[in-house]
Amino acid sequence: MKQSSTDCFELVKGLTLSEKRYCSIYLGRHAAGKENRYLLLFDFLSTQAVYDTSSTRACLCYSKNHFNYDVLKDEFFDLLLDALFLL
Repeated sequence: MKQSSTDCFELVKGLTLSEKRYCSIYLGRHAAGKENRYLLLFDFLSTQAVYDTSSTRACLCYSKNHFNYDVLKDEFFDLLLDALFLL
């Protein structure tokens, strides 16, 4: 299911500190290879004041391939919902 651009950002910004801690631990378990892009995206969205798609893509090195970023964002959103369900 395609998420709007700000859904992930709004979800991360709405978390309390304990929820953020639990989600970062949960996302840390889902590393694909040696670099965990879910955790990078979570940390980057946590530090942003206003959502900016281009800077987020640049941080994750998805500036040219938009499909991979959209897939990552959808998987990230699903993982966050799973973590919050388990909390």
